[in-house]
Amino acid sequence: MKGMSRAAAIYIHVPFCLRKCPYCDFYSVVWKNGWVELYLSALLAELDLRLDSVDGPISSVYFGGGTPSLLSPEAIGRILTRLRQLLPFASEVEVTLECNPSANARADFFRALLQAGVNRLSIGVQSFQDLNLKKLGRIHDASEALRAVREARRAGFENVSVDLIYGIPNQRMSEWLRDLQLAVSEGATHISAYELTVEPGTALSKWVEKGLVRLPGPDRVAEFYLRAHELLTESGFEHYEVSNYSLPGFRCRHNEGYWRRTPYLGLGPSAHSFFRNCRSWNWRDLRKYCSLLESGRLPLESKEELSSSQELTERVFLGLRTRDGVEIDSLAPGPELPARLRAVAEEYREHLELDDGRIRPTALGMLVAEELALRLIRAALEENGARPEPSGFSA
Repeated sequence: MKGMSRAAAIYIHVPFCLRKCPYCDFYSVVWKNGWVELYLSALLAELDLRLDSVDGPISSVYFGGGTPSLLSPEAIGRILTRLRQLLPFASEVEVTLECNPSANARADFFRALLQAGVNRLSIGVQSFQDLNLKKLGRIHDASEALRAVREARRAGFENVSVDLIYGIPNQRMSEWLRDLQLAVSEGATHISAYELTVEPGTALSKWVEKGLVRLPGPDRVAEFYLRAHELLTESGFEHYEVSNYSLPGFRCRHNEGYWRRTPYLGLGPSAHSFFRNCRSWNWRDLRKYCSLLESGRLPLESKEELSSSQELTERVFLGLRTRDGVEIDSLAPGPELPARLRAVAEEYREHLELDDGRIRPTALGMLVAEELALRLIRAALEENGARPEPSGFSA
């Protein structure tokens, strides 16, 4: 990986779960104590092998999964200590750990995480309603979800993010608004409001195909989205990305790096990395991952070099997911917006704003971000006499 730009962030995939959620397509295996030490040894070995692709200062570390809170604070501390021994960290590095309300969500556990170096929690609440949690196949109940948020705050975490899901079958608007209000009143500094989506190969996709589950239509989903935007912005939250809201100063630095295409190194089975116009990813298999590293080999499954049009596609798709939008100059260099791009902006005047050299989506624009991205990409490429190329993104 020599000659590539250096990583500014670290993602660590913890592949263990107590039980697979029916809507989740992230790589995970059922928790077994015997695998933990093998996984930790392999993870640290991978870090040693990939040091030549990492430089600092590291601005963020993110433990995702899976269920990272199944690991002990000692294990988390061991990983962070090794990272600090090998890499320079920024003075105010953001260290996030995803937490399941049913996995060690206690004040003493959270205090130990703080001591280990974690300073941001992302709690997978999904709903504060028991019935909706059952529909989602979650193993925690509403009281555990509420207790997890309270225990995190009581333990001393100042930066607590809460994940919530809308578009659950037969979900009432009053239930959704109650979930949002509880997250706000319990002191969440960041809220991720995700639409329930059907991912290929998941149990949910099979239930939908068989007619066992019926999801709400696009108009109802849009209503959930817009009501969340209204309630949370009125509560002082900034709607800075399609699914993400934060109080001032509490944006997720790590995820912002993804949307801005900042280089990052992914460690663990199925983890992805991004360097200058190159994406690579590890094998989605814990046994193979550990075996390769035990033999001194990198666990890379594959990589791809992005062409200039693919790079443009990514930049627009990712940028239009955020309130910051896309630099006009990156689409069409020059003092004026070309006719084709101006025509798109005029057609979508309720969805796009031209401001300070950027094309920014409004709240309505973020709701149709993929459609806007496709129109802008085609217009930009046509200005240059090129055609769109596949890039891993789809409408």
